[in-house]
Amino acid sequence: MSDANQHIPPQTSPRELVERAQLLYGQWKREAALLLMIDAALVTASRRFPSAATPESALAAFLDSAVYDISLGLHEPGHRLEALVFAGDQESRQHLGQWLLFFSAARRSDAATRSLPAATDFHADAEPWVKVTATEVVLPDMLIEGLATAVALAPENEADFPPVLDGD
Repeated sequence: MSDANQHIPPQTSPRELVERAQLLYGQWKREAALLLMIDAALVTASRRFPSAATPESALAAFLDSAVYDISLGLHEPGHRLEALVFAGDQESRQHLGQWLLFFSAARRSDAATRSLPAATDFHADAEPWVKVTATEVVLPDMLIEGLATAVALAPENEADFPPVLDGD
């Protein structure tokens, strides 16, 4: 999957992607918002790790370095969303970056060749697991916000997200 970010228009800033994702999120279009946040994370990853062998390896390295920011929405203190656990089965863990790229590619592929069920649901209890059934994919709702936080706080995106000073 070396073309993980080929669908992102050139010169698209992480801020543009985050703002579009926020609008979609506010319209209850969670899956579309997540796809844009994956794009924003890919752009940020390529900025942070320009010499990475692939966009996939850059994204994995970025997510590993930003796991604290991504995990801020979890209810459990000290719990980190480094991997997704499939339906609570600890044996079925998959690195967050690998799964996000798989999800993004599967959702962007032709409908006839989809490898995931058609429905995506987001649950608000912020458990760090994903459930895939024959009819739906269930993801933690805080994943979108966590990715947005990691992208916005990334030092390489400071020009896109300038710090807000008191009184501004």
